[in-house]
Amino acid sequence: MSEDNSNILEQKEASKFVIIATLWGVVLFFLALILPVVTPQTSVIDPNLPAGPSNDSTKFIHIPQITLVSQYGYSVLILVSIPIVISILVGLLLRFGVRSKISLAISLAWILSGAVLLGGIIGFLTILFTGGLAIVPIGVFLLLACQRTRPFKINKETFPI
Repeated sequence: MSEDNSNILEQKEASKFVIIATLWGVVLFFLALILPVVTPQTSVIDPNLPAGPSNDSTKFIHIPQITLVSQYGYSVLILVSIPIVISILVGLLLRFGVRSKISLAISLAWILSGAVLLGGIIGFLTILFTGGLAIVPIGVFLLLACQRTRPFKINKETFPI
């Protein structure tokens, strides 16, 4: 297999990883709209419960979970769409870096991909447990795409050492 064919195959693999990361971000976007994951913290007076020893009729009852959009409004979709935008940007940077042979673009793609993974890990370790856990795969796929991308080979004719 020639080096050109090998490089083309690596670019196709990198593109697949970027597409997977972007699609996962789109799935998270739609899940924010439809998946009930937030339990509102509120107390409700249930008239069917007898008053307790303190004559307090306020009791916690089961409250169904609601979606992120229901709890926080549509502005939460801006936050949810950040990984999608970064995935697209990383894909564009990788493509530009390979075609124009500018390693700065690929370096920026690495930095953005690492930032997504780091943000997911930090979210996972803090109060955003589920959100962080959902973002980690996007960072991993983007880093795999960066790893599969080589802008060009330096040979001895073009750059003698």
